[in-house]
Amino acid sequence: MSSYGETPPVQRLRGGEDQSLVHQARDAIIHAIAQGVFLPGDRMVEAHIAEDLGFSRVPVREALRGLEHRGLLNSPDKGLRLIVPTQRDVDELVELRRMMESAALRHAMAREGAPNLWNALRDALREGRAAAAARDATRTIIADRRFHEALWREADHGLLLSNLTLLWQRQLVMCTAVREQIDFKAGQADHEGILAAIEAGDREEADRRLTAHSGWLAQQDFAAALKRAREARRLAALRAKWRT
Repeated sequence: MSSYGETPPVQRLRGGEDQSLVHQARDAIIHAIAQGVFLPGDRMVEAHIAEDLGFSRVPVREALRGLEHRGLLNSPDKGLRLIVPTQRDVDELVELRRMMESAALRHAMAREGAPNLWNALRDALREGRAAAAARDATRTIIADRRFHEALWREADHGLLLSNLTLLWQRQLVMCTAVREQIDFKAGQADHEGILAAIEAGDREEADRRLTAHSGWLAQQDFAAALKRAREARRLAALRAKWRT
């Protein structure tokens, strides 16, 4: 008997489903968002997602709950939907990311420089070049994530990494609506310049370039871009129907 009363028997955690399936379902949903399969405001139908993945509904349900807790989904009516960010949401996210990424850069560049310290950024940069050359929006978005995450990891700061990862996932929902506005050459040039400044040990220049780079999203008219993306998807669905 403890001072807090009788300790209840240890019970299984909720769900009991193999967590690897939950993680696979979550990652598949996030990748589908990156591909533009889901747009802001879309309803996330558990049964349909489970059928597409070939999973039972339990891991999909847990994955959706996890994404809801992270702020990517909400329930304005019956059922879960992908959030519809406002322009203010976009501006606030960009402002917060700038501050946190600047801190990550400071921590990363203050570490003792091993010869392979920036290898992960170099690898991500090569993938970004290939994605930009192919003008592949999904691949470019993923390469962008790899580049920035490599920098966050070099900061060796757990809270910064976890919070920047969460911000990136929210930003992904915003990016799925503005895919057609991606400037492949400019984005890649930004990464090249950031890494060059980092390798030169010029933190002030790296920070300036990083700050300018992260402002691209805030310059887009999110509401107009979302309207265009929905219309493009509607027309694509009609064309597919006519071909069948």
